[in-house]
Amino acid sequence: MSLRNVSEVKAPRLSLAWRLTALYAISSWAIMGIFVAILYSAVQVAFEREADEFLVDKLHAVTDSFAGKNVQIAEIQRDLRLDSTTRRYVRGYIRVQKEDGTILGETPGMDRLVPPELFPKPGDAENPPPGISIDNTEGNQFRVLAVRAGNVLVQVACDREHEHDILETFRWYMVILGTLAIIATAAMSYSVAQGGIRPVREITRTARQIRTSTLHERLEQRSLPRELHELAGTFNDMLDRLEDSFLRLSRFSADIAHELRTPVNNLRVEAEVAISRPRSTQEYKEVLGSVLEECDRLSRIIDQLLFIARAENLNQRPELHDLDVANELGKIAEFYEAVALEAGVTLKVEAPDLLRVRANRELFRGAVGNLVSNAIAYTPKGGAVTLAAESRDSEFCIAVADTGAGIPVDAIPKIFDRFYRVDPARAKTLGGTGLGLAIVKSIVQLHRGRIDVQSALGRGTRIALYFPNSGAAPAPAPSPARVTT
Repeated sequence: MSLRNVSEVKAPRLSLAWRLTALYAISSWAIMGIFVAILYSAVQVAFEREADEFLVDKLHAVTDSFAGKNVQIAEIQRDLRLDSTTRRYVRGYIRVQKEDGTILGETPGMDRLVPPELFPKPGDAENPPPGISIDNTEGNQFRVLAVRAGNVLVQVACDREHEHDILETFRWYMVILGTLAIIATAAMSYSVAQGGIRPVREITRTARQIRTSTLHERLEQRSLPRELHELAGTFNDMLDRLEDSFLRLSRFSADIAHELRTPVNNLRVEAEVAISRPRSTQEYKEVLGSVLEECDRLSRIIDQLLFIARAENLNQRPELHDLDVANELGKIAEFYEAVALEAGVTLKVEAPDLLRVRANRELFRGAVGNLVSNAIAYTPKGGAVTLAAESRDSEFCIAVADTGAGIPVDAIPKIFDRFYRVDPARAKTLGGTGLGLAIVKSIVQLHRGRIDVQSALGRGTRIALYFPNSGAAPAPAPSPARVTT
């Protein structure tokens, strides 16, 4: 996705602050609703228990009044009239009737408010059942109970309108307080969310200020909360990699310009000299030959740069072959034998038979060949270059060692950089492009291997290439060159 497409991506409809606010408010509302429901149920159960106790008390008062004696209608009616005025908020109603339905007495107005058919089946007076809640024809709530005491049926009821009003008032208070609490919770949640995501805004603001000219800037981690500390550290690590890549790219661009300028200038000078005055056919041939040499040099540089660019594409993986190491090293030594003889250098191969490695044949030869070419070029007459191979548990080692002058300690970490030359003057004489070891590094990385460099001034250099064993899982990423002096 291009930068333009990224900038055109629409922002989400809800910000993180609003999402957190909604989650906080919903969670608070749910928790408060659960507690209110539990509290409401507890109050309702307490009212019902109190009403049942009231009914049982009334029941016992009535049954005790005529226990063991004949029921006198006049006494019952007198007691019920007196009882109807004893309470202000909890009005009790009592009815006493015979088995045939004849009413012996009842609280005034009970026949209208709580007629006999609204009562449940009678229970035992000694162990009265719990009361039940009913609504009469006028919509009023009552708690009723019926028992059989001897040869009479006693029905008791209590008016629950007062309790109903209390519960209704309680519900309204809870609705009002709940609404206010939700609003207050949402406001506080939004404030808390804004404060919580403030470090995220700081990270965003700092990230927006970073340009190619300010890649050295980093996020301040000390003031960040623990959850964002790791994020900021990862972001700073990414900036480190970007800064390093940008610096490498800048140096690479400068190196390319410098390397290409020389052959281009040479071509220009040759052309200007050729056309400065009439020349013979032989002179023109010499000029064209020189031009072709510079063109070949330009072509090699371009081909090598293209190879490195393709090799650095992590999505590209080489086709692997099952290679006979001794045979491959023998062919490479045979190819460079004439060059070694001309330089007065001895080429030796030390590789056990039947040793095989999984690698791309052309890339394998290219990597080892570049090392052999460099070793021959920088080994004095009478020296030796050795190609060795050995197998380990999880990797193969292919080493090229020489008896040359060695590499300075401060130059070893740079030898795989593009266009880097330990001795620029000698490299120009040898005609190198400064890309050979960079190509070796790219080939090894393509095979998910690693490089080990050991060098000592005056004693020589040994560069070892490590390839994963075919029976071992490849490394997740290529390792950098390890330097040993």
